[in-house]
Amino acid sequence: NKKKFWIIDGQQRLTSVVIFLSCIYNKLKNIDEYKNVATNIYSEYLINTDGDQKYCTVSYDNNFFENIIIRQVQDIADTKSRKRILEAFDFFSSELNKKEVSIDDIIHWKDLIENAKITTDSVSDKAEATQLFTFQNDRGKDLTELEKLKSFLMFNIYLDCTVSGKNPNKDITYIESEFETIYQSLEKIEIANEDQILNYHTIGFLSNNDTSLERVKKA
Repeated sequence: NKKKFWIIDGQQRLTSVVIFLSCIYNKLKNIDEYKNVATNIYSEYLINTDGDQKYCTVSYDNNFFENIIIRQVQDIADTKSRKRILEAFDFFSSELNKKEVSIDDIIHWKDLIENAKITTDSVSDKAEATQLFTFQNDRGKDLTELEKLKSFLMFNIYLDCTVSGKNPNKDITYIESEFETIYQSLEKIEIANEDQILNYHTIGFLSNNDTSLERVKKA
């Protein structure tokens, strides 16, 4: 689909930017002299003229994201990730409504985002995406051990399929689906984070020498 891109690295940054622009839209839409600016923000970053959502989060959060950030209707923040989305929206909204923040400030921030220089590297399939993620993901927040394991598995599927001549996209998608289930389960467990869960698993089912990540890699 030439009109759609999937994001390998940068989801958190782009999610934050879209939330921020949504809050700017809310601030400007009821001010007569800035209604055109607000309309442009809405159609460029929230909903296009065909009624399509311009930016989507992961599937299990996207309905919530659309309701809160784009449609501005109430929804239940019943997972950690949804709570973070709502907290970001409330934080930006609060900051923009402070008395010391002028409309000129808000327009300036909008212009900074819209004119920011962004380096992109496009790839054509999940096999290339796996390579890029494995070797280029060295900025921003450190990956968890669980994320490193996901990357390790997908990259080794890619290597194996390179030898066998098989298309790796289906198997990489399978890994993505399995890890989505793991992440959803993690949302329900409040006493442990991703690294702790991986460690508990390896203690229960694998030998106890080496780190949890290395134990699973060897297995």
